[in-house]
Amino acid sequence: MKYVITIDGPSGGGKSTLAKNLQKELKGFVLLDTGSYYRWATYLCLENGIGVESEKDVYDYVKDRLELDFVPYKGGQSKYAAKVLYDGKDVNKKLYTDKVTKNVSVVAKYKRLRQRVRKMQRDLAKYKNLIVAGRDIGTYVFPKAKIKFYLEPSIDARTRRRYKDHVREGRATSYKELKQNIAHRDHEDTTREHSPLKKPSNALVIDNTHLLPSQTLRLALKYIYEKEPAVKGVKDEVAEIVRKPKIYTTTNNS
Repeated sequence: MKYVITIDGPSGGGKSTLAKNLQKELKGFVLLDTGSYYRWATYLCLENGIGVESEKDVYDYVKDRLELDFVPYKGGQSKYAAKVLYDGKDVNKKLYTDKVTKNVSVVAKYKRLRQRVRKMQRDLAKYKNLIVAGRDIGTYVFPKAKIKFYLEPSIDARTRRRYKDHVREGRATSYKELKQNIAHRDHEDTTREHSPLKKPSNALVIDNTHLLPSQTLRLALKYIYEKEPAVKGVKDEVAEIVRKPKIYTTTNNS
C-alpha cells in the first residue's frame, strides 16, 4: 500500500517547509512539490519568448518539456523543498526568480496543463509514498488521499517570512510590494476557473501564524501516526531516487 500526504494552502504559507521537514522524518517518502511543474513551464515560456497569456501557446510549447525528477537533498540541507532535476540538472534557482514568481499564477490556471501535470503525479503515486505540496492537491490531484493538511497563516505572517527570506538572500525588496504580490496571488489562486485553492473537506487545518516550523511538524506527525499508524512501518525505509514521470497525451477525459 502506498501513501500520499497532501499539503495545501496559500502562497508563502509554509507548505514547502513542512513538506521538507516531513521528508526528513519519513525516509520512505518522496517529496514532490507540484508547483515546480508550473514554475518550470513559466520559466521555459519566459526564456523562449512564449507569451504566458496564451493557454494554447504555453501548453504546446511545454507539454513535452515537463520531465522533472525529484530527489531529496542529502541531510535535507537546502532552502528548497527538494532537488528538482531536468535532464539531470538541478533547476531550482531558475524556478524561484522574481520574474517566474510574478507570472506563475497565470500559467498554473490553465486546464490542459493541470491535466498533464496531474497524470504525471498520479502515475508516480502508484509506486511511491509521496509528500505533495501545492494548492489543489487534496481537492483535485489526490482527492482520495487519507492524510491531508491545509496550512492557514495570516497574510502578514506570510509577508514577514518572505521579507526575511529576501533580506537574508541580499535581494532588494519592499515589504509593501511583497504583501501586495501575495494578496494578488491569493486572489488569482482562489478565483481561477480550474481547480481553485480551497480547503479539502477532510484535511487537518493548521493555523501556523504563530508556530515555529518545528511546532507545525510535531502537529503534523502526531496527526499522521494517529490517523495511519502503519506509516510508522515505512518511515525509516530509504526512498529510491524518483524516476522521470512518463509523458502522456492529455485527453478531455483526463
